[in-house]
Amino acid sequence: MKILLFTLEFPPYAGGAGIYTAGLAKGLYALGHEVYVLAPAYDDEYTEWDAKQPYTVIRMWLPRGNLKVLVGSVNLVKTWMQLRSPIIFVTDATAHLATSIALLVFPTPNYFITVHGSEIKKYLKIKGNQLNWKLFAPIIRRLFTRARALVCVSRATQQELIRVLPSLADRAFVVHNGIDLDKFKPICKEKVAKQRYELSAKGSIFLTVARLIPEKGIDTVLKALSRIVPDFSNLKYVIVGTGSDRDRLNAHVKNLSLENNVIFAGKVSDESLARYYALCDIFVMVSRPGSRFEGFGLVYAEAATYNKPVIAGRTGGVPEVVQEGYNGILVDPYSVDELEKAMRKLLSSSELSRRMGRNGRKLIEAEFNTLKMAESTLRVYARVQL
Repeated sequence: MKILLFTLEFPPYAGGAGIYTAGLAKGLYALGHEVYVLAPAYDDEYTEWDAKQPYTVIRMWLPRGNLKVLVGSVNLVKTWMQLRSPIIFVTDATAHLATSIALLVFPTPNYFITVHGSEIKKYLKIKGNQLNWKLFAPIIRRLFTRARALVCVSRATQQELIRVLPSLADRAFVVHNGIDLDKFKPICKEKVAKQRYELSAKGSIFLTVARLIPEKGIDTVLKALSRIVPDFSNLKYVIVGTGSDRDRLNAHVKNLSLENNVIFAGKVSDESLARYYALCDIFVMVSRPGSRFEGFGLVYAEAATYNKPVIAGRTGGVPEVVQEGYNGILVDPYSVDELEKAMRKLLSSSELSRRMGRNGRKLIEAEFNTLKMAESTLRVYARVQL
């Protein structure tokens, strides 16, 4: 079957939604389908990445700013008319907006919407005089209500969507995110040892991989870390990612006298990211409610592929991938005390850490991988076609 995936966020530069789309495309291709991905172009740096994919990536040049959405909608119409794909998956929040505009001018195709969570608050829940609500809420609601089905990345996302739009209850299905296990392959011990040496890491390493925004709770981790460092002076905390909160977090590091313990790694390649997962001892990210809804949290699953225990905030869909006491510890994302206790617990028990890490890997292999995600997505398609 010919399948078109439409996204305005895609590798090699992408957050969780773009990674999700790449994983879904690979999984669908592995199941024998003819897969096309309509995605943004990024200068000339995407060609090498595209050449390595088994499916077809159709790149489109997009302007910056609000025009990006309009141009994306035009490209969607043009591509769909060329391919005549019987099924379209719209896989990220900005693509939702572009598709809602496209639907104003061309016949409704057989389309499915992936709901990650953040778009619910961004486009559907805001009320009053906010620009997003006045301009976009009506057409986004129209997009959602006309979709053949809505694929929610977690039960928490599904419940939130139905709470806002109860009429979608019979068309909202849960398909958990999946990890591309080929992308996160074992790293040899020599490379891990070299990376630890370069970081001057003589003790345990905590790792966070995230956009640097307040909702990711990195400031809470820094506060808890400042309490622990006196007892674990060689502790390192590596933060991978970039974002608008960098300056504020830097100030926290200085105020808490953590300059010798915290490393901002910035933006890294896929190969370097895999090494960071491999060398860390504990993955920690305590996302908290804010302008974004943590629908799933792919990074928790990525860490689990390397047998790492996870400490996470008890919010959104996170408890579905970080299962309390099995592959990690869940805490109140606002509580420094709870986070400190969890960090000390794993630092003090290597056996507990190893057991949780092994359990996490088992969970990914059984439940949260791209092939399982693709199979479950196609079951949704088959169900609504009946």
